[in-house]
Amino acid sequence: MIDPFDDLGTARKPFKVIACIPVFGRGPLLTQTITRLLRKNHVDKVICAGDQPEDRKICEAAGACWANAANRPLGKKWNAAFHEAKQFYPDACLYVGSSDWISDDWIYRMQPHLEKYNYVGTPGMFLLDINSITSILRACYWKGYNPKVRNESIGLGRLLSADLLNKLHWRPFNDVLNNSLDGSMTYNSAKHGIRDNMVRDERLKSLSISTDIWSNKHSFEDHWSISGRLSSDSEKISDVKQFLDFNFPEAFQLYENIASVRV
Repeated sequence: MIDPFDDLGTARKPFKVIACIPVFGRGPLLTQTITRLLRKNHVDKVICAGDQPEDRKICEAAGACWANAANRPLGKKWNAAFHEAKQFYPDACLYVGSSDWISDDWIYRMQPHLEKYNYVGTPGMFLLDINSITSILRACYWKGYNPKVRNESIGLGRLLSADLLNKLHWRPFNDVLNNSLDGSMTYNSAKHGIRDNMVRDERLKSLSISTDIWSNKHSFEDHWSISGRLSSDSEKISDVKQFLDFNFPEAFQLYENIASVRV
């Protein structure tokens, strides 16, 4: 779209991003995830893929679009959301889960990198664990994959350009997979000559949230416990309240919602 008031022709055209999310339960969190994406991250649309009628109700009430897809395998389910996005002609798609939040300016700061590389992500992420019984909030920072073993960005917050998605036929994952989806996306993109580009910017913060009232794909204890397999690459956050106040204040409302579900 051309701005009629931009006499010098310097205005940047709108950058249209669609977030693609597989969903299964987690109602209190799902609503806030969709709301944040639309109101704070300013994505054009959120597309949720799933097969539960109650999930569809929650998603559409929060302003998301719906794509019918069986819960398993996860690769096929996530592909359904990406493929649904194609009809809206986005400039890019955002790879996030129902328990994932990104900093408010994520897309603004990532856009220049995406326009250059077609595929961008970040090296690490924050994790928050909410315990509705003990009222304890724990948080840590995971540095990401060991570059000596797996030199790629984490999945949360990756942006893929429409050019890349066209090459992938809007299906970035292997349909049969339930796990290793980050690697599947990286491998499939590399087959078309598009490499994962790591954006290192401390202002970019992503958060994965877990609680005690539903199962989680990742284990917070892997990062937190002394014996956890990822503890050596994770740093505990000493002042969780300050971190959330400054970056993700909605987490406090989420905690209240989760506590009420437990009651």
